[in-house]
This record gives sequence, structure tokens and C-alpha cells, in this order.
Amino acid sequence: MVIQKHYFLTTDRIGFRAWDLADVDIAMELRNDLVATGHIKNKASTGIIYRKLLTEQKILKLYNVQYWPIFQLKKNIFIGCCGLRPYDPNKKIYEVGVFIKQQFWRKGYATEAARAMVGYAFNNLDAVGLCAGHSIDNAIQKRLLQKLGFDYFYDEYHSPSKGDRSIYLLQKALHDQTCDFCYKVCE
Repeated sequence: MVIQKHYFLTTDRIGFRAWDLADVDIAMELRNDLVATGHIKNKASTGIIYRKLLTEQKILKLYNVQYWPIFQLKKNIFIGCCGLRPYDPNKKIYEVGVFIKQQFWRKGYATEAARAMVGYAFNNLDAVGLCAGHSIDNAIQKRLLQKLGFDYFYDEYHSPSKGDRSIYLLQKALHDQTCDFCYKVCE
């Protein structure tokens, strides 16, 4: 699906923008791709998706972050979402996450989007740290986080997925020493 909107952040191939209530169809497309969303075990109704979009807008208004929809710039096609959640806003720590539609896997979009988010968090939001998590058995997400410079921290029970997940951390001081992997937002 092609959507024309303003991008507040771009990489070489990806555009990021805020969710709009008119995005119900693309949000449902991603949310109901149970392989791409991994830990979610059942499909969502239009009402649930609409409430989720309202929540994303509220988070954006309160904290200036959300899991933004992302688009392939060349064709302006929706490919997933990537963004930040307030983890400990008083300490300027955010959780980063990325969900890519299955047909766009293994093309580097998750890495490119997550790198842009790391740079955005540290340079635009003045974050001091980032955390991220993945299902314990997800080796691909583990490799992505390690590639981005995140360090394993601990495992925890994750109630939405009813399973355990591994938590990783990336501190700004360490990022500043290895910023060569970051995109234009770091410049």
C-alpha cells in the first residue's frame, strides 16, 4: 500500500513518520502478520488497532516518541514500524523496537531502521541509554542487537508474550565511541 506523508527522519532507503488514525489498514496489516510480530499470538480487530493508534499518538504527544511507521522511500511502500518507547523517561532511557513485514525480511531494513533510531534517540532526544528485548529463542533479533552495539543485561518474564525475553542495553557513552555504524542523524 502506498501512503504519501511527511517523513521526519530518513535513511538511504527508509522514511519515518507519525501514525495517523487513517492508518488503520496498514497498522492491521502489520499487527496481524503473526510471523513478523513474533510474540503476538492472535489477530486484532479494527477496534483494537484504532485504540493502538490512539495510544501511539498519546505517547508521541507526551514523550515525543512512538513506534513510527516506516516506508521504503524508492516506492513509498509501508514496510513496518520502528521506534522508541519511554522506558524510564525521568532518566532519559528509552526502549527501541522494530517490526518489519515478512516480505521485506533479509534485506537489511531492520538494521537500517534500528540504527537510525539509535542515532535519533541519542542525538535528538538526548537519551542516556537504550534498552531492547527479544524472545529468548530469537537468534536473528539477538544478532541485530549485538550488531548495533547492545550488550546483554538479563532475562525476564514478558507478560504480553507469556514467555521469557532477553534484555539488552546500550549506553550513550559507548555509542559515542562507536558512532561509525550510525546513520546521518548522528552527524
